[in-house]
Amino acid sequence: MVIIDFSRFPIFVDIEHSSTQEVDVRKGVSNRMYTSLAGLPAHELALRIFRSKGPIEMSDEDIEILELFANSEGTPAFQDSLKEYINQNQK
Repeated sequence: MVIIDFSRFPIFVDIEHSSTQEVDVRKGVSNRMYTSLAGLPAHELALRIFRSKGPIEMSDEDIEILELFANSEGTPAFQDSLKEYINQNQK
């Protein structure tokens, strides 16, 4: 389980990963998931992210869907930022 606040998600701003910027990725991530991933679990996750008002709890299945999305549709900065965030915050 991981808790993620998509309204204040830390994105690497350089390839050296020396700094991050908090970015509201809710709309961009949820729109892209909605239009690129098939299946009800992905649809429900996209809606949860879009409607979130703060941190949300992500199950192992949610994380798998999010990683699938990041690896197929996300920018390298988002991919690396997500991987780092999960590694640091997984319980």
